[in-house]
This record gives sequence, C-alpha cells and structure tokens, in this order.
Amino acid sequence: MNINTKWITEYNKSDNIDSIALWDKNIFVTSKSSNNIHVYDLDGYLIGKFGEDVLKRPNGIIALQNILFVVERDNHRVHMFSLPDLKSIGIIGEDVLKYPYGITGYYDGNFIIYVTDQKDLKVYKFVLYEDTYDYYSFGCKLGKLESILVDRKYNRLLVADEKYKNIKIYDLDGKYVGVINGLFCGEPEGIVLSDYGFYIFTDQDKVKNTFHIVSRDELLYIDSFYSHDVKNTDGIAIDGDSFYAIHDDGSLSAFDLQDILNN
Repeated sequence: MNINTKWITEYNKSDNIDSIALWDKNIFVTSKSSNNIHVYDLDGYLIGKFGEDVLKRPNGIIALQNILFVVERDNHRVHMFSLPDLKSIGIIGEDVLKYPYGITGYYDGNFIIYVTDQKDLKVYKFVLYEDTYDYYSFGCKLGKLESILVDRKYNRLLVADEKYKNIKIYDLDGKYVGVINGLFCGEPEGIVLSDYGFYIFTDQDKVKNTFHIVSRDELLYIDSFYSHDVKNTDGIAIDGDSFYAIHDDGSLSAFDLQDILNN
C-alpha cells in the first residue's frame, strides 16, 4: 500500500544523511559526507548543525536520557554529547572498534550500549560506569552489519544482516536465538519498535523501497507499505504517531502512523 508523506525536506544528496534519533521535539540526523549532525524540528525545518569540528563520518545515532550517542565510522568510536547543549562529553570504543556502524541501547542505572562492527562482523556490548566502561563482543553467522535494535521486554536484540537479507536475533547477553527470514528483497536496514506492538523494518531498494510490519510478540508478518516519495531508505525512527524515514541519502520524511494503521 502507498502511504503519503506528511512532509519531506529539500533534497540534498551531497549531505549523505543516514540515521535518525529523536529527543524532546528535536530530530537528529547524521550527515556522513558533511561530518556533522543536522537538527530538525518536528515540522521538518532545519534549525541547526553541529559536530563538524570533531566527527568523522557519523553513522548510527541514539538519544538516551540526556546523552546523544553518535557512531563515528572513520574515527572508530562512539562520541557522546550532552543534551540539550550538545557539548562533547566523552568517547567510548576507540580502543576496540574498527568499522562501527549501528547503535542501540538502554539505561538501567548504567548505560548499556550495543554497536555493530562491520570489519569484525561482531556486536560490541558496552556497559558504562561513571568514569570507565566494560565491553565484550559476540556474533555468529553474520555477513554485513549496520542497523540494530534492543527490545528489553522480550530480552531481544535485532540485528539487520544485509548480506544474508535477514534479521538475526540475540538475547541481551549475546546468545544467538533465531532469525527472521523471507521478508527482504533488498537490504534490511532501519529497525524501529512502535508503541502499538509491532516492529517496522526497512527493505531498502532504489526502485521498490518497502517497509515491513512484524508483530512484536510472535514475530509474525502483518503487512507492508511504501511511498512514491521515499526510496533507498537507510535510517528510520518512530515517536508516538509519527514515523520518520530517510529518502535516498538526501531528505528526511515524515508519515502519520495512523495513516499506515488505517490502511
């Protein structure tokens, strides 16, 4: 089913935008070619940029509590910025990460951060303490890694494998527990979890770009949708009834989730 966008930003492919994080009515988008983060409001207006003095090919991004975590592929690390003032407050992973891409995590008194590494074909789990952190890696049967999502309710870590066109599933300690096969014609990319009880997965393609809806509890396929305005999607994000997606490395788009549910 085709779903119309609420809005889509002006197209600029040279920015090579990729991943999305949401925090307090701000939309943060990584710009890999510009080595910075674009900041939009909820209506899609660009309100600022930051990070060009310290970032090197930012890719994955998440906001947890009052910290924005940004994966720097070419600096081989995760950079932390305070929110809302966007000051650099620390770095993790530069002693171990080689070619990091995707990031997810949660806060339970400490920050628990998971990062995919394309060179090692592993997922790194970092546990952050006040002045230090521990880490270990895990992964098996992995081919090409980027997007990753944690679901604490089901003790589940979802890892998109672009080589094998599936979603690998681990528990939060790194034990392999299964796989979602048969959904993807293109590359599995962004992963989000809706409050309505389902995941949305990007099936990235330059012609037939599709988003698949899968139930959270039983991991059953529900339906798919697409937009004539949005192709070649990397990152996606969701917040309440708003769904956001990158269009062809150059635009940020927004959808009304109710339009998707009603169709």
